[in-house]
Amino acid sequence: LPLVNVRLLFRAGNATEGAEEKGVLQLLYRLLFSENLQLLSTLDTMGTEPTVTVQTDGVSVSVEVPADSATAVIAALAKALREPNWEPSYFARVQSEAVRDFRRKYQSARDASTYVLWQLLYPPGHPLHRSLRGVAASLQNLKLAQVQAAYKRHVTAKNLGMILVGRIAPVVAQAWTKREFSFLSTEAAPQVPRAEAIAAAAPMQGKRR
Repeated sequence: LPLVNVRLLFRAGNATEGAEEKGVLQLLYRLLFSENLQLLSTLDTMGTEPTVTVQTDGVSVSVEVPADSATAVIAALAKALREPNWEPSYFARVQSEAVRDFRRKYQSARDASTYVLWQLLYPPGHPLHRSLRGVAASLQNLKLAQVQAAYKRHVTAKNLGMILVGRIAPVVAQAWTKREFSFLSTEAAPQVPRAEAIAAAAPMQGKRR
């Protein structure tokens, strides 16, 4: 059965989060995709579900479907972005689940070690130097207005790319993408602070050989 993988790539990850909004992208993309009941119902009829990954240097949303459903998935993902659900009760439920899942996930050695690795690779002060400290508490205290502000910053044409892999004609993919995502604003994508000066000033650790 020929398949198509549809992947949205948001170029700005949680390195762009402010100190008072740690975890805001985890919550935003959970609201838009992972817990979006209308989207999940649509994808369920195609026998699939979205895989959402929020990382320090970007966010990806991936869906794999039979080739004849590719254009329907493009439309469904665009609708999820175009029509976010800001209902307070929905926000409160998803926020509570996000806090619970975050605490459970990073109790595992594997997931916690990922953050430890980033801390070792990048010195303090570098935008990719991330710590788990305070994230759960921040997630719990985030307000709907903060998530809506993050939506306006991140859901823009300049912050979003799409990769299509599989049996779909390029002309069809281009036409559907142009039509379905025409609503995106043309605001500049969030920028990760430049790190050259930090990296240059950071002392080398360990002994020279």
